[in-house]
Amino acid sequence: LAEALSEEGTAPKDWVMTELEPLLKERLVYVFNATKDRLGRVPGTFALYGADFIIDETLHVWLTEVQKYPGMSTEGIKMDIVPALLKETVNLV
Repeated sequence: LAEALSEEGTAPKDWVMTELEPLLKERLVYVFNATKDRLGRVPGTFALYGADFIIDETLHVWLTEVQKYPGMSTEGIKMDIVPALLKETVNLV
């Protein structure tokens, strides 16, 4: 993403790391804090949530949905992401 945005002149090469990642984290923390009292908690377990964002042509970031138990298929772009995500999740737990 960073390379594509930089090549088309839409954003500086470091935009993803310096602007996008902190913004995504900020939005996710906000959503979590707004809903944490309504999330069911079972001792000794964890839940995996997914969040979908859209970046428009002006680089405005929109949170479109948060879902519990996101699709974990390893097709297409997820082929590289899902195995690493699962490994990191297990290491955290």
